[in-house]
Amino acid sequence: MATALEDAIYGLIVRAVTSLPKDTGRAIRAALRNETSPLARVQMKAILENAELACSKKIPMCQDTGTPIFYVSVGHSYAHRDEIGDAVRSAVERATREGFLRPNIVNPITRKNTNTNTGNRVPIINYELAGGNGLEITFFPKGAGSENM
Repeated sequence: MATALEDAIYGLIVRAVTSLPKDTGRAIRAALRNETSPLARVQMKAILENAELACSKKIPMCQDTGTPIFYVSVGHSYAHRDEIGDAVRSAVERATREGFLRPNIVNPITRKNTNTNTGNRVPIINYELAGGNGLEITFFPKGAGSENM
């Protein structure tokens, strides 16, 4: 049975890979209005159409959902600090199983894929201790394509 924390993280993952942030969409539309290159205009339109389809059909915007990276700011008084890592891993496994994350992660030595995007030190979770009892989690689906050049 999924916990409320796992459900929230799962929702965060789904939203991150299926929805273009509003400010990003506005910026692309503004750039499109000012763009004079026909090729650039075609590409910007394709990005916007893809984002609309991804959101309406609840499918990932990009086929490379990358390495799951999380930034966690947790208050020293947060009651469930010891549950965060397990909740993140369970949410990543669930999102992968349900097709929101592509099973990209392989063991660096054996090249074996668990098909869960989990393994030794994966997903990557960066913790920051904060005051109080709050919890803030940011999900970053880090695609690797941009580093290929």
